[in-house]
Amino acid sequence: MTFIVKKDIEELLKNNLAHIKDGNKETIKEHADLCIKYFNIFENHLLHDLNNIYNKYKDFLEKMIYLHDIGKLNPRFQSDKMKIKNKDSKLCGNSSHSKYSAYLYFAIILNEINSKEKLKLNGNKDIYYILNFAYLISRHHTYLKELKEDGIDGKNFIQELQQIENEKWIKEVREKLGILSLKELFKKPIYETLKNYLNRKKINDFFETQNEKIDFYIKNKIAYSLLITCDFTSAYEFFKEEEFQVTNKLNPNKYFNGDMYNLIITKPLTSYASNDINKLRSQMALEVKENIEKTHINKSNIFQLEMPCGAGKTNTSLMSSMLLLNKDDSKRGIIYTSPFNAIIDQNVSIFKKYFDNVQVMNSTTDINFSENEDDDESDIEQLILNYQTNNIPFICTSHVHFFDNLFGITRESALGLIFLSNRIIIMDEIQGYDPKLWKIMMSLINRYSKILNFDLIIMSATMPSFEDLVQHLNIIDLLPNKKIYFDNPLFKNRFKFEYIGQIKDFKEILEKDEFYNNKKILYEFQTKKVAGQFFEFLKNNLSDKNIELLTGDNNKFERIRIINKAKTDNQIIIISTQVIEAGVDLDFDFGWKEISIPDSEQQFGGRINRSCKKIGGAKFFKYKKNSIYNNDPRSLVTMEDPKIQEALKNFDNNIIYEKTLEYIEKDSSIDSSQYNFEELLNKMILSEYKKIAKLMKLIEETDTLFVAYNLKITDIDKDYKNELINFSHIDELKDIIEISPNNIVIDGKKLWKLIEKLNNDKINFAKKFLLMKKINILKSYFSFSVDMKGKSPSNIEQVGNRYYYTEDSDYIINGCLNREKLNEKNRFW
Repeated sequence: MTFIVKKDIEELLKNNLAHIKDGNKETIKEHADLCIKYFNIFENHLLHDLNNIYNKYKDFLEKMIYLHDIGKLNPRFQSDKMKIKNKDSKLCGNSSHSKYSAYLYFAIILNEINSKEKLKLNGNKDIYYILNFAYLISRHHTYLKELKEDGIDGKNFIQELQQIENEKWIKEVREKLGILSLKELFKKPIYETLKNYLNRKKINDFFETQNEKIDFYIKNKIAYSLLITCDFTSAYEFFKEEEFQVTNKLNPNKYFNGDMYNLIITKPLTSYASNDINKLRSQMALEVKENIEKTHINKSNIFQLEMPCGAGKTNTSLMSSMLLLNKDDSKRGIIYTSPFNAIIDQNVSIFKKYFDNVQVMNSTTDINFSENEDDDESDIEQLILNYQTNNIPFICTSHVHFFDNLFGITRESALGLIFLSNRIIIMDEIQGYDPKLWKIMMSLINRYSKILNFDLIIMSATMPSFEDLVQHLNIIDLLPNKKIYFDNPLFKNRFKFEYIGQIKDFKEILEKDEFYNNKKILYEFQTKKVAGQFFEFLKNNLSDKNIELLTGDNNKFERIRIINKAKTDNQIIIISTQVIEAGVDLDFDFGWKEISIPDSEQQFGGRINRSCKKIGGAKFFKYKKNSIYNNDPRSLVTMEDPKIQEALKNFDNNIIYEKTLEYIEKDSSIDSSQYNFEELLNKMILSEYKKIAKLMKLIEETDTLFVAYNLKITDIDKDYKNELINFSHIDELKDIIEISPNNIVIDGKKLWKLIEKLNNDKINFAKKFLLMKKINILKSYFSFSVDMKGKSPSNIEQVGNRYYYTEDSDYIINGCLNREKLNEKNRFW
């Protein structure tokens, strides 16, 4: 270790236990040494620049890791948890250790400082750093809240330290270590001395710039991640008698030797027909490649890739990430993030062509296993820990999961944070979130990218100028000549664009019967309710046509059935919500859309004549006054404005986003709201983790209704069928999944009973973790987002805060939630 630990501390740690297993004992010192071992491993493999990041505070950081379990000296802990008979066990009222570790760390470090130089209590930035590290220790078995928030018994963290100071066994430890109490150091009670460290004005004096304030928050988050991860991996080594291994760098050779890349770099552009869209795709990819090759690796960490819908963004972003990986030896892996699981599912099939172990991380995808079905328990434990820590070279996940690693407050979110370092991170469609969050989002991610040394590729067909929002952002545009491609007739003129204004009746968007012959037609509405109403209207008026309803209320298999049908049938009408815009690779001849926001209109246009082989058509209309985007500034920038119509026709994103940002600047309520940037900075320097996590939570929680019915699947994709067959071989699931030659039936009632049983049973962690991954996949087929309006009707059981359960199968029609029946029985709306 690079720091010195006093002999008397080492002796105490040697003579007390941290863990026991089957007769094997691990002392607190052995556990502390293991933690420092992993600290050094993570520094060498992931966080090469810790000396510059923390400067003189690195010593305090290492000692935080080393001393995080010193509170296990607690005689009651040794007696109750380690089964060591101890005459002093009654000196403490409980067997906890985290808060005692926090106190002892704080006291030991301040005594060390005081022995070198007299403590300066007022305006001492060192004390504030140490206080924050102590707080992290106090939360290493729970989750982060904030220094100032009420803690145990209604006391804030500093008041808790003061209470601990007076405990008898703590006094005895101080005597053995020969250190002064905090009261003796400060010459007055702790709280009286330190309460200024909860004062915004006082703490502001420690930080001169905006970046310093953001960095303080990020450094604390990284410190917490290091603490949690060192603790987990050290415990893993003791209990499993096996070292945790950081995975090797992703090898890009298979990609560079693959067909797609070689086609881009070897096929002459002159060999393409002039009307072949693949010529444009290759031309754009070559320009991106050239721009990456001439960019100095230290110039910026953030790249933007703005390309028309259907231009091959996913393939181009993969090529970009491989080139960046190859160019910078410090980069070790890829993380692809997207707002929707449907986009991830679609794109992961591209990535798997080149990489063997692409891990999708979401609630509806299982953990990757090796082909060896006889993996022993230690292999499975390592597999789970790799999953929890993002210790996988190529990951596909949601923006929500990525943001949870960056801004979440749980131990689970902390485990994955340090493993984001030295990555190429692709963020697909990030602009889709609330524009009031854009400045905050990009400012924080920019600082994270510098400190964790990850490169960020943000890509979309519609992107605001983030550099206008955030000073010194310095984004490298990988396709600066994008206007040439957006203006190309293959993209710009691939469908006729028309805004028809307000409609009052569905008949106004109904064409004559023969219009629908031999065409793929798309109708899109903002809400599931209106989409359902139009579906019934169309079925009554075009009873002989092939009509399908696609919304978020379809179960997964019904959704797949409809999408596959739309791909193969040359004559079909799809009525949908905006779920059709999320990763659904379908090509329609004609479409009608209820207007919402410009991003959505452009995404809808990307579904029309996607192949660019003929001329399509799209008509936009206004229907309902209310919008699902009522609180979004983009809802003020609609196609009702002729300038926005022209901007959309000409792919002029600048005009669209200039107006959006103009509305944000004029909105005086933002100055005093949660989106106020100065207020956010204050939250960061005051370590208000819980409030920051709430602000950066991209998706608001909704109520979820589990409908326990028998799900019968007759038309299923081969991969999903094989997955369910494998699930049916698991003992706990074999009575839930019934496999027959013609169909698969999943029993929702039995699945719910198993969930309840597992919530109450104490079973092996690894077995439960893997089983719950599979159960959560099955559970998603029966779960629907609803708004219960705070009610719990007689035939619907409330489970927890926002989860509901019913056995009323009337709520399901053809694999879709019947909201009309739900409302009819319960009167929610």
